[in-house]
Amino acid sequence: MYSCIFFGKHSQKVMNDIKKICEEKLNIFFYDKKNYIINNDYPQLILVSGENNINIEGENIILIFTDNENYNINIKNCIAVICENENINAVKFACEKNYLIIDYGMSAKSTITFSSVGEENDIICLQRNITLNDNTVIEPMDIKLNKHTKNPFAELIFTAIKIASKIDK
Repeated sequence: MYSCIFFGKHSQKVMNDIKKICEEKLNIFFYDKKNYIINNDYPQLILVSGENNINIEGENIILIFTDNENYNINIKNCIAVICENENINAVKFACEKNYLIIDYGMSAKSTITFSSVGEENDIICLQRNITLNDNTVIEPMDIKLNKHTKNPFAELIFTAIKIASKIDK
């Protein structure tokens, strides 16, 4: 099982949409707390905002950065860092630790982006191979959504979580 920890001063709308998507589609629930000892008996999503020095214990943790702040994070067993493609601090943090980076955004440079928006169904595109920590290779693909999304960034983050955790739902 995987746990996801969000860092940043989140737009309440974006966070509510991400929570709703994850809780409905993945049966993963959010916690906003100060102690980050992860219980991997069940998946968790944890929201971290306004803290800088953070210690995290646990396994199979996915870090999601929604702002470009500089965090001091002490963590073991991180399987992926998810961030916008322009988030220099998150990319630097992941590179220094040799963590997998999955970036998202509305740019042609993003690993995960939309290839079609505003039509009957939106389509998310994984634009290049991603090699996970266990050497599983996820190849480029289009992911058709069942409806037009109200919050594109929430859907992109959700897709990155699914890819990093190898969830096929």
